[in-house]
Amino acid sequence: MKNYRLFVFLCAMLMLLFALTAVTAQSDLEKFMEDFEPDYPTSDKTFLSGMDTTSPYAKPVRQAVTTDDGVVIMLDKVLVTEDDVTVSVLLGVEPRGENWAAPSSFQLGLSMMEVTPHIPYPPDYFEIIHGGVGGGGPILNKIHDDPFVVYDFIRSELMFDDGYVSPKDPMHIKVTILKYEICWDVVVIDDYSEPRCFKENGPWNFEFDTDGAELAAKTKEFEMHETFEIDGKKFSLDRLRFNPFHIILFTSGRGANRGYQEDSIYGLTAFIEADDGTQLRLFERSNPYNGFDRKIVAEALNESLEKTKALKVMFCLNRINGEPPKDYDWESIRFYTCDPAWSTVIDLE
Repeated sequence: MKNYRLFVFLCAMLMLLFALTAVTAQSDLEKFMEDFEPDYPTSDKTFLSGMDTTSPYAKPVRQAVTTDDGVVIMLDKVLVTEDDVTVSVLLGVEPRGENWAAPSSFQLGLSMMEVTPHIPYPPDYFEIIHGGVGGGGPILNKIHDDPFVVYDFIRSELMFDDGYVSPKDPMHIKVTILKYEICWDVVVIDDYSEPRCFKENGPWNFEFDTDGAELAAKTKEFEMHETFEIDGKKFSLDRLRFNPFHIILFTSGRGANRGYQEDSIYGLTAFIEADDGTQLRLFERSNPYNGFDRKIVAEALNESLEKTKALKVMFCLNRINGEPPKDYDWESIRFYTCDPAWSTVIDLE
């Protein structure tokens, strides 16, 4: 009986020791993440979802939770541009055991962002177009080895079907992260590998207030209503919203650039050019407005747009039919047909 009690006591002590060790390790990670303030300029060429954390307009959030499995999830910084709010997220985990191997993918799963308040658009500002897109793939943006830390992004547009969130005014942001995923490439036969993944489900909820007032102060808006004819079809450049971090062109009189719509101009895209010759392709928008836009978080491009006194807008057609050449660059204007009659210059002064 005494031996049994001693055994039970020793087991209880061992469980307590394991629990204390786990808590200590978790606290070490939390302390590291609390003090860890890395710079990680985006490597995303399209600049659709990233941010440069060294930008003076990227504001700290620094809210963290620790999951049941000991992963620290931290909302690090937020950047608000004209039609985008992006939050960078750090995910940290302690390497576990001698056989620990760095994962091949470590990223957020399904996440949601709610941004309020929504303000009604001015009357006849633009025709509301309903729609939406989505997608994803493996991601590994490592910024520290031990503990192992990666970054990811959550973003939302600020223009919606029912109104918009003003970037210059205070906004309330709710972020819900439903899960994260860690994957390792495991060799199964003859150098062939396939991922083995671990997922932990939340939800993990965050709330904070922010604004983009400093950057929004640089925004200028120009009424245009300039008509162009391409391939026998007319459309209008109605408005330019110019900010060195976000360019928006509002257009009308054409479809959403999809070949099955009668008023569509197939292959139409838009480029802008600054005074110093810097050119940048914009991306088509078909929700909630027809037009083109681009969020820009590359320092050199931001500086070029800060300094330019005029902006040239060029509408072009993609001239690549069939297989693209080996040197094809979808960002380069030389692969597009750009008639001078399809361009205009806007004085920004």
